[in-house]
Amino acid sequence: MDKPKMKLQLSNGYYLRFEHLSRLLHYVVGRPDISRFTQKELASALGMSPRMVENLTSYGVALGLLTRGSCKPTELGELISKQDPFFDKDETLWFLHYTIASDKKYIVWNRLINCVFPKENKVTTEVARTYFSDLNGHFSEKTLKKHLSKEIQSFFNAYTEQKFSRLEYICKLSNTIYRLNESVEVPDMCILASCYLYRDRYIRGATGIEIEHLIKEQNSPGRVFHVSEHQLRLSLERLHTERRISIESRANLDQIRFRSNVYWLDIVKQFYEG
Repeated sequence: MDKPKMKLQLSNGYYLRFEHLSRLLHYVVGRPDISRFTQKELASALGMSPRMVENLTSYGVALGLLTRGSCKPTELGELISKQDPFFDKDETLWFLHYTIASDKKYIVWNRLINCVFPKENKVTTEVARTYFSDLNGHFSEKTLKKHLSKEIQSFFNAYTEQKFSRLEYICKLSNTIYRLNESVEVPDMCILASCYLYRDRYIRGATGIEIEHLIKEQNSPGRVFHVSEHQLRLSLERLHTERRISIESRANLDQIRFRSNVYWLDIVKQFYEG
């Protein structure tokens, strides 16, 4: 059986600085005639080292803003560059949090969100490392020893020192200890867009999903946003009242049904309307 694709070194120790990402997006969006951007060209244009650009584009791909290989902007990247170029809206940040944290490929960030923080009241790098012992078969001991702790530290930094800190999703208790905030409020439209993205990633083609599934399953909106069942149900009920989804109950199970011909990007576009 083929091993699932995993990327251990998303950051290579480089922090997720959204001001740099904003400059990069602005540059590539403004040059639609270019079919592929090289690392050398981007480094020269942005006044950054090639290594910094390499890591920045890695983040851009993981956040769904750039196309792998060509570094061309995705539709989401173009939309955000035009509507929220400095990543100032909470809706933008919450959705990008869901995009990166719910992607199984980025094993460190994905597992920290889905497994480590929900189970541990206090998280340190040492505690987090114990959740990755199974990776010995996927990566060499040398690679894990050199890069795993750095990746965990980049994650901590992203949520407590960079723009993701505005979400107040993770609390920094000391220089080495972190925990989840138990009282976050995620905008309804972010919940909705994330439900559609979850469907497209993990249950492609489904016309409906059980609410229990959206609350508890790994990579689901409830799990990744760390909202309670009560909070998620209230959000879905409001979306139902607004006729953005429908909630149906059958055989003691309730589920949401998606609107036909609506996709997650359609919902994200509505973040910036009005």
